[in-house]
Amino acid sequence: MIIPYQVDVPRRRWPIANFAVIGLVVAVFAYELSLNELGVYVLLERYSLTGWEPRGLFAHMWLHGGWLHIIGNIIFLWVFGNAICAKVGNLVYPIVYIGFGLAAAIAHLVFSGTPMIGASGAINGVVGAFLVLYPLNNISCILLWFPWVRRFSVSSFWMILFWFAFDVWGALEGGG
Repeated sequence: MIIPYQVDVPRRRWPIANFAVIGLVVAVFAYELSLNELGVYVLLERYSLTGWEPRGLFAHMWLHGGWLHIIGNIIFLWVFGNAICAKVGNLVYPIVYIGFGLAAAIAHLVFSGTPMIGASGAINGVVGAFLVLYPLNNISCILLWFPWVRRFSVSSFWMILFWFAFDVWGALEGGG
């Protein structure tokens, strides 16, 4: 398993807004875990993206469908979101993040219309912004092949291409 953990981007500002977004996503997931089956059903029924109502358009990006879903999103939000937040600033970043999430929701409703939860659309926007702003930067990664563990760097272009291929593969396999 390859886990990216750091991007080689000069940090002039602390990405506090990205830390807050990550904290909110984790807090909502913890709340989901605290609910019984009926509570989760009601939460998802009420706040999933199921149509054009504002509640679903804004709330879907804070919900997640399981541990792998949230862990994958948080890793990529940590790596790429910190760099974008440091670039655009803590006041603009939440607007950018939610804007990407809304754009993804609208695209999903236009092309699919099936119910959806997750921050993947917003994070895809953040990753795309990273690719535009830092196409040649390197990403430090950890390769976990137990008990073998190695650190290495790879161009952000190749890591994003790998992630995109993984997303397409998941969609073709019916994972959304």
